[in-house]
Amino acid sequence: DLCDFGEEGDSDGDGWFDWEDNCPYDYNPDQTDTDLNGIGDLCDFGEEGDSDGDGWLDWEDNCPYEWGDDNGCPLDSDGDGVPDYDDACVYEWGEEANGCPIDSDGDGLPDYMDACPYDWGDDGNGCPLDFDEDGIPDYMDACPYEWGDDGNGCPIDSDGDGLPDYMDACPYEWGDDGNGCPIG
Repeated sequence: DLCDFGEEGDSDGDGWFDWEDNCPYDYNPDQTDTDLNGIGDLCDFGEEGDSDGDGWLDWEDNCPYEWGDDNGCPLDSDGDGVPDYDDACVYEWGEEANGCPIDSDGDGLPDYMDACPYDWGDDGNGCPLDFDEDGIPDYMDACPYEWGDDGNGCPIDSDGDGLPDYMDACPYEWGDDGNGCPIG
């Protein structure tokens, strides 16, 4: 009812008379008008408005309710959808919530670059160290400095005398004479 407020009324109760309020039906005691168009930011939307005050009109702003500079949205240098201000890997596209590429094993090398994405490694290619290159990581290799293919990373010792077959003169006969053969 017009009689309730009259010309001097304050429809939204924010302390500003309707005739001087830049947003008369929405409570906005600070009267913020970032783009100085006479419409308070709280009411500044639609064709003429810039709701987030970034200088992009809402109808042309890709992110009308979030301040931005690049097409109205916050800068996203790597294009992964995570704004630079929230992105832990600003210049590297990533699927993780922090904007980084997935690193399943946590070794610091993203899966797409990691030769062993599910095994922690620090040899440069993302795999565990394997000094003797026998395919068994050093941390599991019983003989990490000697190539082996018997499952534990050691050379095959068919007779179990402690001398690998490739050095054993009698690889299928236990011996302790130094050349792997029985004494005598």
